[in-house]
Amino acid sequence: MSLGNLSDVEARAVIAYATAALAFAAYHFGSRPAFVERLFGPRDDPERARTTVSWWRRLWGAAWYGLPALALGDAAFPGGAADLYLTAPHGGLAWAATGAALVVLAAVMALGARRPFYPDNYPEVRERAWTAGLTARNALVWAGYLIAYEAFYRGLLLAPLVPLVGPVAAVA
Repeated sequence: MSLGNLSDVEARAVIAYATAALAFAAYHFGSRPAFVERLFGPRDDPERARTTVSWWRRLWGAAWYGLPALALGDAAFPGGAADLYLTAPHGGLAWAATGAALVVLAAVMALGARRPFYPDNYPEVRERAWTAGLTARNALVWAGYLIAYEAFYRGLLLAPLVPLVGPVAAVA
């Protein structure tokens, strides 16, 4: 792959950063609260509207952060997602450890949601009653967003810099 006089490594970085800029702009302009509330917010319940808008913004972010990173990893990089540091290096062990951590996190969230001060510390979603289903949906939406966010920043922004400037400078 080449773009003009750029080397393959430089061309991949240009493509990755152009994709990241477009994806971020799509997320930013498509997730503005007034726009999302007009489209998806229930008209009769402001509390439910805030929750719906919050979840929509996270799902929109998961789509615009995660999908371009994964698509670009498969299309533009020879090693696919592995070249973008988006694969588990230790196979099943890494997935098992991640799954165990998520189970513990879900339990902590479910128990924490029952406390009366929970809404005071969670400004985006302020439901009167945090049911198990609401807590589970909220956790799943957050998990999707954070996984996509990781793919975006590690895959699209960090990985193309490593061959150009080295790992220390890329992280700095």
